[in-house]
Amino acid sequence: MSVFSTRDCQLAQFNCARARFQLDDTRMRDFVAALDKINKLAEKSPGFIWRLQTGAGHSIDIRPSRTTS
Repeated sequence: MSVFSTRDCQLAQFNCARARFQLDDTRMRDFVAALDKINKLAEKSPGFIWRLQTGAGHSIDIRPSRTTS
């Protein structure tokens, strides 16, 4: 059995939410407008490693699929 230090591990976080309105709705304007600023702030933060994004530079176009059993 090995002993891990905090340097051996990384914590990943994934936030999945459903917007109440379409992204082009005026009620979402402030949220959409802040995305680039918030993502740049995250990328400059100490310890930042990676974030999920498409070629557009964000992940708002990614739609998680639903599975049914």
